[in-house]
Amino acid sequence: MNLKEFFEKTLDVKITTFKDGTRYSFQSVRPRIVCNDGTTLSVQGSKTHYCSPRVDQIINYYEVEVGYPAVAPPESWHEYADGYAFHDGDDFDFTGCVYGWVPVPLVEEYIELHGGIDVDKTFRAVEP
Repeated sequence: MNLKEFFEKTLDVKITTFKDGTRYSFQSVRPRIVCNDGTTLSVQGSKTHYCSPRVDQIINYYEVEVGYPAVAPPESWHEYADGYAFHDGDDFDFTGCVYGWVPVPLVEEYIELHGGIDVDKTFRAVEP
């Protein structure tokens, strides 16, 4: 499964109606991806995430938001880190932050480096 297929499988948009009748739609948060070696990461795309394009209900993102990867991503990702994961002075926790507008090919390389997406484990928690 590649990221396009992952986004297609997780195209769930919720609609909330407020007391005044105003309706608001939003993309449901997608499950954490579990790779075949056990590494996990959150990969999101919607009108409220750090991605391009910033819209709901599409599967062809070219930049996505990646959150809290279990294994630090390569140095090529450092420029996308949100900067809020500093601790113990100047020590940066590259697994404790969100990465915005990460090009999809970099995310797919990371996932492949970790054995690809384990579809069963990724979707086990969200199946009824």
